[in-house]
Amino acid sequence: MKIIMQRKLLFVLAFAGLFASANAQVSVTPEVGIGANMRTNLVDNKWKPTVKVGAAVEFPVSRVFSFQTGLYYMQKGFSDITPAYSNASARWMENVTVKRHLLQVPIMAKLTWQVGEKTSLFWAGGMYIGGCVGTSTTRSRMFAWYDSENGDWTEIVAGTGYVDGTNRTNEDIFKERYTYDKNFDWGVSSNVGVEVNKVVMKAGYDLSLGKESELDNISANYHTLSLSVGYKFNIGK
Repeated sequence: MKIIMQRKLLFVLAFAGLFASANAQVSVTPEVGIGANMRTNLVDNKWKPTVKVGAAVEFPVSRVFSFQTGLYYMQKGFSDITPAYSNASARWMENVTVKRHLLQVPIMAKLTWQVGEKTSLFWAGGMYIGGCVGTSTTRSRMFAWYDSENGDWTEIVAGTGYVDGTNRTNEDIFKERYTYDKNFDWGVSSNVGVEVNKVVMKAGYDLSLGKESELDNISANYHTLSLSVGYKFNIGK
């Protein structure tokens, strides 16, 4: 998977270099933004705050049409409640929080409409590819009951619990659901905004289709909304 991702990134860089050499007015727009994302397929789907920081690189073909790529850092995360576990000393559920740190490379087509001497409106749409560069996970127990008088405190605080009627443990469930082994990510992306005197303000939407683990399907796994602001620098001839 890492080899495939590297090949795709090299393709994007080669694609960008082709347009950079063929166009006179390439632009780079550093951006910083905030937003929210939601992981689907959870019992309690909730929007979580996120940040999106990076830079867009634009290769114009005409006054209206251009190609856009770049590099962005983004956080994705969620919280989930596990099934109930029990042992001889306690019964509990676990609150699991996952935060993933990702890099994204968009590959988009952009349309721009000039509405004033220094003002324009734009829309961009396409796809992105990227990968996870780090994951942090926290777990905490929410007790339904525990035996404070005769229970084993080691079992209460850190002991193994079992799902009712099975031999599956809390560690089995954690490894199955929350230990992600798929770092490649891809999806569709779009944004709309306004540029005034080289200051760029835009609203964006990303739909992640990548699998985080073997339990996932190639489907709508994350929805991400963002608002960002940046400043455009023109480079080239």
